[in-house]
Amino acid sequence: MPGRSSCRYVTSRWLAACVSLISASSIAGEQPIRVVDQNGNPVVGAAVFIPQADDDASSGAFIAQRGQEFQPRYSLIRVGAEIAFPNQDKLRHHVYSFSPAKTFELELYHGDQATPVVFDRPGIVTLGCNVHDWMIAWVYVVTGRRLGITDRNGTVAVDSDAVPDSVAVWHPHAVSPTGLGDADPGSHIVLVMRDDVILPARPATKTRRQRRSVRRE
Repeated sequence: MPGRSSCRYVTSRWLAACVSLISASSIAGEQPIRVVDQNGNPVVGAAVFIPQADDDASSGAFIAQRGQEFQPRYSLIRVGAEIAFPNQDKLRHHVYSFSPAKTFELELYHGDQATPVVFDRPGIVTLGCNVHDWMIAWVYVVTGRRLGITDRNGTVAVDSDAVPDSVAVWHPHAVSPTGLGDADPGSHIVLVMRDDVILPARPATKTRRQRRSVRRE
């Protein structure tokens, strides 16, 4: 029934990822898929895709290091795709991942010196920089048709002609997958999010006067 949704929480052993299945009905135009947490707040950066569905051939992507941050912070690719990691900062970065889906290291480098990395296993890959602890990003590696990553409103717009019977939703900070629910306008998927996630904070930038004061001391 339009405007009504039902969700079922199921315990998951995979704490790093969360899969949600929802029923979908086709309507004219675009249909938003909205993802919220247990408090009704939008979930930003969740990957939405159709498991086991055909997609475009695996294509390359890139994650730049710019302003001592990874850009974009969330990426959604198919298994077998490669990602380039151009360093657009003046200082060097050391990109790495210890995730089971992909373990690699790109040691200190400038510019485009690093070889692109092929992601050949499905899962969520957490990226870090061995020099700057606050630099963190996530790569969703999936087998299926990619629909997109949720925006600041927690939504992904899907062409109604391409709406499937079910979709999967992943987020690295989710605890439990949801169950079945309507995908009619106004409905939503609920992800139970962990409340113990603390990401490294970027150090405050000192002003010129503060730097001069430190040198005098």
